[in-house]
Amino acid sequence: MSDASEFEIENGVLTDYKGSDVDVVVPDGVTSIGYAAFDWCINLTSITLPDGVTNIGNAAFNNCSSLTSVTLPESVTSIGNMAFNNCSSLKSITLPESVTSIGNWAFSGCSSLTSITLPDSVTSIGNDAFKGTAVLEDESRWENGVLYIGNHLIKARDSISGDYVIREGTRSIATEAFSDCSNLKSITLPESVTSIGDHAFSHCSNLTNIMIPDSVTRIGSSAFNNCEKLADPEGFVIIRNTLYGCFGPGGDVVIPAGVTSIGDSAFLDCSSLTSITIPDSVTEIGREVFWCCSSLTSITIPDSVTSIGGRAFYNCSSLESITIPAGVTSIGNEAFLDCSSLKSVAVPDSVTEIGAFAFCQCRNLADKQGFIIVKGILFEYTGPGGDIVIPENVTSIGDSAFRNCRKLTSVSIPDGVAGIGMWAFYGCSQLAEATILGRTKIDPTIFEKCDSLAEITAPVIPHAEWREANLGKQAAVGFIRHSERFTDPEITAEYVSYLSSQKKKLLPVIFEADADGILRLLAEAKKITKKNYEQDYLLPAMQCKAEKCTAYLQSLGESFGQTGKAQAAVIKGREFWDGVHFSLDGKKLLKYPGGSDSEIYAVPEGTIEICTCAFDREPLSEIVLPESVDYIRSDAFLTDSKRTLLVRLPAELKSVSRAAFGIRVYILVRDKKIAEDIGANGSGTCIYTGGPVDDLTVKARSSAVKGFLYASERGMPEIEPWRESYLAYIKRNEKTYRKQIFLEKNLFGLMLEEKLLTESGVRALLPEAENRPEIMAALLEYRNKHFAAKKQKDDLDLSDNDPQMKRMLKMAERQEQIKGQKGIKGLAFVSTGWLKNFGYIDEYTGAHDFSDLKAYIEERGGFYRGSVSSKTDYLICNDPDRNSTKSRKAKELGVPMITEEEFLKMAEEK
Repeated sequence: MSDASEFEIENGVLTDYKGSDVDVVVPDGVTSIGYAAFDWCINLTSITLPDGVTNIGNAAFNNCSSLTSVTLPESVTSIGNMAFNNCSSLKSITLPESVTSIGNWAFSGCSSLTSITLPDSVTSIGNDAFKGTAVLEDESRWENGVLYIGNHLIKARDSISGDYVIREGTRSIATEAFSDCSNLKSITLPESVTSIGDHAFSHCSNLTNIMIPDSVTRIGSSAFNNCEKLADPEGFVIIRNTLYGCFGPGGDVVIPAGVTSIGDSAFLDCSSLTSITIPDSVTEIGREVFWCCSSLTSITIPDSVTSIGGRAFYNCSSLESITIPAGVTSIGNEAFLDCSSLKSVAVPDSVTEIGAFAFCQCRNLADKQGFIIVKGILFEYTGPGGDIVIPENVTSIGDSAFRNCRKLTSVSIPDGVAGIGMWAFYGCSQLAEATILGRTKIDPTIFEKCDSLAEITAPVIPHAEWREANLGKQAAVGFIRHSERFTDPEITAEYVSYLSSQKKKLLPVIFEADADGILRLLAEAKKITKKNYEQDYLLPAMQCKAEKCTAYLQSLGESFGQTGKAQAAVIKGREFWDGVHFSLDGKKLLKYPGGSDSEIYAVPEGTIEICTCAFDREPLSEIVLPESVDYIRSDAFLTDSKRTLLVRLPAELKSVSRAAFGIRVYILVRDKKIAEDIGANGSGTCIYTGGPVDDLTVKARSSAVKGFLYASERGMPEIEPWRESYLAYIKRNEKTYRKQIFLEKNLFGLMLEEKLLTESGVRALLPEAENRPEIMAALLEYRNKHFAAKKQKDDLDLSDNDPQMKRMLKMAERQEQIKGQKGIKGLAFVSTGWLKNFGYIDEYTGAHDFSDLKAYIEERGGFYRGSVSSKTDYLICNDPDRNSTKSRKAKELGVPMITEEEFLKMAEEK
C-alpha cells in the first residue's frame, strides 16, 4: 500500500504523486486523477484506482514506460487526452462500461498494446487515440481497409473507394475515421451506430450520399467539412440541421431557415463572402466559422443565438461593426481576434463569459489612451507606455493584455478589477512599480520577465500570495513605501513578520525611505528588542543617514533604559555600509562605491561576497580582492568593449560563478581548479601563477597562455617563476601559436625575442606577411640571423637518415603491402570536404559530423581517423584540387587520395 504522504490531493483531485513505488494503489476518496499526476513515473508498473474515480485527466500517466497493469473502477466515465500516451509496456487494458469518452492520443505510442476492450457505452473516441499501438499496426485486424476494435470503427484508410456499408453492430465512428478518403462515394450506417466522431468524414471530396439512421444521437465537430458533393443546389452542406459548409459563389449569403447550428469552420477562408444573414432558428455559431473571411463587411445575428465559438470571426479584416444579440451568453476565445477594421461592437448584458483574446488586435476599438475595453474586460493595451492608470470601468484584465509592452514604467490597477489574466504584464522589461488596489487572485505568470519590477503595492492582498509567486520582496518594498494604505491588521501583521525575517535585505529599503513608521510597527510587534536594537538597527540607520529612523531608534533606546547615543567614531570607515554599496554588515559588496580618482580599487578586508554586477563597467584598470572573499557571483566583473580589467583573486575561494567575468577581464589566480574553470567556460582570461602551464587541463592552457602574454607585456613579477614553462609550451605548440601571431598582441615579438620560431615556421609565415612590410622585415632579419649559416635543402637533397625520407620510404612500403587487397579490413581512412553519401551538419553545434562514415568503415573492419598522419592509408576527397590542411598533409606524406566512388567500390569488394 502506498504511503498517503506521497500523494498531493486537492478537493478529491490527485494532482501529483511524489513516491517511487512500482505498484501503486491510489487512496480512497480520490474522485479524479489530475493533469500529469503520474507524468514520467518511469518505474511505475501497476496502478489501481479506487471506486469513485470518474475522470482520468490529460497526460495523467504520460510516458509511464514501465506500466503493464491498469485497474479502472466502474465509476470512470472519461479518459483524457494523452492519458496513457507512450506507456510502451502496456499490453492490454479493459475499459469499464461506464466510460463514454476517450481523448485525443489517449493510448498513442502504446507500442505493446495488443488488446483493448471498448464498451458499448463509448460515444466519443479522440483523434489518434490508438496511434502507434500494436492494435493499429497489426495488419490482420484490418478488414478491407477498415479497422474495428470491438464494436467501434477506428480508422479507414484513404484507399477506401466507391460504396461502403459499415457492418451491423458498430456503435461509434471514431474521430477522423474516414477523413481524407477522397475516393469514397457513398456510405451506409447501420441502426446500431449512436455516435459519429469529430472530422469523421472531413475532406471526403467525392462523397455524394450518406445514410444516417435515427439511432445516431451525436455528430462531432466538422464531421462533414469539405464534403463538397454533399451540398444541396444552393451550395450548402446541411446534415441534421447543422450547416457544415457552403460551396456557393459567395457574395451576400442567406442561410436557409431550419438550420439550428453553424458548424465549426463552415465558411473558413470564404474570401468572396461579403455579407451573411442568419435565420432565427440558429442557436449556436461554432468555432472558426468565419475564419479569414476577409471581405465580410456585414452580418445579421438573430436573438436565438446563445453562443459564439472561439475564433468565429478571426481575421475578418473588413468587418467594421457588429451587434451581439441579447440571447448570446458566451463568446469564445479569440472570437474577433485581429478584426483590424472593427470600430464598434455592442455586447448585451446577457453575455456572462468572454474568452481570452476575444477582441485582441482590434486596434480600431482602442480608446484615446490605447485601451481595448469590451464589457469591462481590458483585452489589450496599444498605447505608448510610460506611467499609466487603468480606467475605473475595468473589472478584469485579460491574458497577455500588456505583454511585451517594453515602454511601460508603472501601472495602477483600480479596486474594481477582480481578475488579472495569465502573463498580463509578461515581458514588460521597464516596469518598475505596480499598484493593485483591489482583491484579486495572483497568478505566478502575471509579472513574468518583468526584470525591472522593484515595487508592488497591494494593500488588500495577503503577502503569502506574493511569496508563492516569488514576488515577496517586491510586495514588501511596496508596503515599506506606502504602509499608510495598508489598513487590514492581519495583512499588516503578515508583512511585519516578513520584514523581520528578511531584515538584512529590507532594512536598506527602510532606511533609504527613512520609514520610521515601519520601525514603529516592528517595535510594536516586539521584533526590535533591547538586545538587538543598537547593533541591528540603530548603527545601520546612522550609517545610512536615515534621520527620522535614527531619531526614533534613539528614543526607543531611552525607553529600554539605554542612552541610545551611538558615537560617530563607532561607524567611522563604514560610510558605504549603507545597503546600497555594501550590505549593512559590510560583508557583501553590492556596488562599487566610486568617489576616487584612482583606477585601482582594493576591496576592504572583511568582505566575504562580491555580488552580481558589483563592478558593472566601472572605469577601473585593476581590482584587488582580500583573502576574506569567499564568493563571487555572476557578472560581478564586467567591462566595456574597449577597456581591459585586471582582477587579483585571493589564494582560496569557495565559489566563483561561471559567468562572473567579462571577456576583457584578466584574472590573476593561484588556485588550479579556478583557473581550469575560467579556461573551460571562456569567461575572462586567467593569469595562472600556481604552477607550470602543463599542470592545467588542455582547455585551460589556451586561456593561461593568453594571460601570460598580458602579464609579460606589463612586467608582472608574479608570472616570472613560471615563465620558462610557458615559453617551452609555446615552442612545443609552435604551429598552433604561429596561426595566432597576427591576432594576439605581443605574441609575435615574444616568439622572435625568445627564439620560439623554427625555420619552417618562418617559411610558413612569409607568404602571410606579404602585405605587412614591418612583419616581413622582422621575419627576414630573424631568418638571416638564426638560420643563414645552415645548409639549405631541397627535395633532391634528402639523405637516407632524414626523417622526411624515412616517412616517404615507410609510406611506399605500406602501399606495396596493401596493393591488390580486397575490401578495407585493416585500412585507415581520413576524409576531407563534402561527401555525397556520408556526413551531416549537427543542428546544435553546426559542426560537420562524419559518424556515419566512421560506422560504415568500422563495420567492414577498417579504421576512421580525424586527421592525416604517417599511419593513414587513404584520404577520401572528391575534389583533387582541394587545398585543405588534410590535403596538404597527405601530399607532404605521400598518402594517396581517392574519390568517394573509388572508396565505395573498394569497401564493397570481397
